Amino acid sequence: MKCLKFATLSAAALLLLAPTVKAQCPTGATPLSVLVGGWSYKAEFVSSQPIPPVSSYVAAGTFTATIGTDRSGNPVGLLRSVQSSQLNGNPIRFESDYGASTYVGFPNCGGVTLVFKFSTKPVTYDCWFQAGRTILYCVSATDEFPAVLHASRVEAVLTPAL
Repeated sequence: MKCLKFATLSAAALLLLAPTVKAQCPTGATPLSVLVGGWSYKAEFVSSQPIPPVSSYVAAGTFTATIGTDRSGNPVGLLRSVQSSQLNGNPIRFESDYGASTYVGFPNCGGVTLVFKFSTKPVTYDCWFQAGRTILYCVSATDEFPAVLHASRVEAVLTPAL
């Protein structure tokens, strides 16, 4: 037990003493453009206690990020997503958001906020880039829905023919 406490304290100290790395947008990139392209992901509920109405949740899917414009001509982040999931033990296969999901890039290009608008469980995730912006580590920002999402950049998003 003492070894575990020491290891935990040592890891925390290293994180606190390590120099902070400030992300910045690559030359020519914008907070929206760094996500553009295809991604595959998995998400899961991480609570040890059910939080009604959700007792369990897992999902896997794909999304394509693009940049569109709003009615005023301002750039906006758009997502087109398809996922299969299990919500409280009930399978939901090949659910589409029909292009209703959105994203916002962090000003420093270090991450994004994803807003998935699936009919079964709308959820918002705050995400941080890793590995040269090819991986996203995300945590739910939706009240009473503790979930994590991990995404990887893919060459092309393949969706099932329905």
